[in-house]
Amino acid sequence: SSPFCNARALDLKDNSFDEEGLRVLLLALWQRTTAISSLDLSENPRAFQSLAESSSSERKRALSQMVSQALSTSETLTCLKINRCKLDDEGMGIVSKAIERTRLVTWLEVASNEIRGWGSEPIARLLRSIETRLVVLNVSQNPLGDQGVRVICKAIERNRNLMHLNLSQTNLTCEGLHSVSAMLLENKALRSIDISGNIVGTYARSSYHAAPRAEKDTGDAISALSSALSRNTVLTSLRMAFCG
Repeated sequence: SSPFCNARALDLKDNSFDEEGLRVLLLALWQRTTAISSLDLSENPRAFQSLAESSSSERKRALSQMVSQALSTSETLTCLKINRCKLDDEGMGIVSKAIERTRLVTWLEVASNEIRGWGSEPIARLLRSIETRLVVLNVSQNPLGDQGVRVICKAIERNRNLMHLNLSQTNLTCEGLHSVSAMLLENKALRSIDISGNIVGTYARSSYHAAPRAEKDTGDAISALSSALSRNTVLTSLRMAFCG
C-alpha cells in the first residue's frame, strides 16, 4: 500500500509523547508523506522540552532544525495548535521562524505556555511579515504583560489579515488596554478580540492612598477603549469578562 497518508486533520493532544515521537511526526511532514492541514500537538510538554532555554545547545539545535524543515516544507499545513506545551520565549522564536518560512499557516494557537515579553517579538514579526497570512491567533494564558501585549498590538495595527485575536489572561493592565485601543483605531481587519481575565480595574487592589490615582488610570483606559470602539466599524465581538 502507499505510504502516503490522506488524513487532513490530526489531533494528538494530551498523548504524552516525547521528543522522539515529535521527530517521527516532523519527519513525515518534512518528507511530504502526509497531506495534513490541521495539526494539534497541545498538552505534550515533553515533546518540546529541548526547545526550552535551559536545554543543551546541541539538542536544541537538532530539534530546531527539524521543526524548521518540517514546517517550512509542508505544502498543506494551515492550522497549528501548540497549547499547554511549556513553550517559552526561545521556543516561540523557533516556531515563529518556521511558520514565517512556510507562509501557509493561517491559524495559530500557543495558549497556556510560558511566553513572556521577549517571546512577543517573534509573534510580532509574524504579524508584520507580508509573507504570512495569520487569520486566527490565540496567545491567551501567557504571562506577556503590558510590554508583550504592546508589541503584539503594535504589529497588528497595520495587519490586514488577522480577524480573531485572543489575549485573555495575559497579565495586561490599564497600560495594555491603551495598546489594545490604539490597535483598534488603526486596524481594519479584526472581527473579534478577547481580553477577558485581565485585571484592568487595578484600583481594586491598590492601597487606600493610591486608589484615587489608580481609579483615574482605569477610567482613562476605559475611555480610550470606548473611543476606539466608537470609531472602529469592523469589530463585531469584544470579550472582556472578569476584568474588574
